[in-house]
Amino acid sequence: MIKTFSQQDVHDAAANLFWKIAEKKGVDSTCDAVIKSAGKCLLSQPFTASILDQYDVDKSSKAVQLAFCNAIAAEAERYTVDEKNMDGIVYTEDAEAGRSPSAIQLDTSLVKALPKLVKKSSEVQSIGRLCLRHPLPAVVFSEKAPETTFFEVEDTTTALGYHLPMFLFEIQCQQIGDDLFLSKGIFRIPVPDVTRGNMWANVIQNSTRFVHQLELVGAASLKIEVTW
Repeated sequence: MIKTFSQQDVHDAAANLFWKIAEKKGVDSTCDAVIKSAGKCLLSQPFTASILDQYDVDKSSKAVQLAFCNAIAAEAERYTVDEKNMDGIVYTEDAEAGRSPSAIQLDTSLVKALPKLVKKSSEVQSIGRLCLRHPLPAVVFSEKAPETTFFEVEDTTTALGYHLPMFLFEIQCQQIGDDLFLSKGIFRIPVPDVTRGNMWANVIQNSTRFVHQLELVGAASLKIEVTW
């Protein structure tokens, strides 16, 4: 049977290729490369063929393969220009484990550093369970929808092996099952220094790190202060 490709396949392949490059070169450099090459840089990596093989490209015609690759490049360019994360396919079965199969062997002890005190200027909703999907973006699963555009992740222990206070901002939430919600966004992670902060790129690429203070100014103001 000849293989054809859905838009879901296109997005998932583009996401996997993008974040695999970002793992080595960093998100900003990868974004620049995608824009400069109109997404074609994703198709010329040493690992491109092995990733595309996951979609059974050998079962499609040359014309369909070419169309698939062109669609991947266009998808990556569109998301990068729009400054949006490509999340790939999120599987509900990863909710309980706190990790996708790609992140099972991830050693999170290397980034372990627990603050002595985290002080918040106002109450912050605590909700959900962290799910690591490295190199794809991490997400949060919860039994109900968040009430605001940011929250503290209630359970990071299942994913990391220890509890570290971290916060999800710029949230996009959708219901994906009975009493199961998926939240995507940018994680803000407290770290003791820049060196440790940079190491988090090998665990959660869709994150920024802060050492002493994080401040949100706007309709919902919030200041988070960390003592090490």
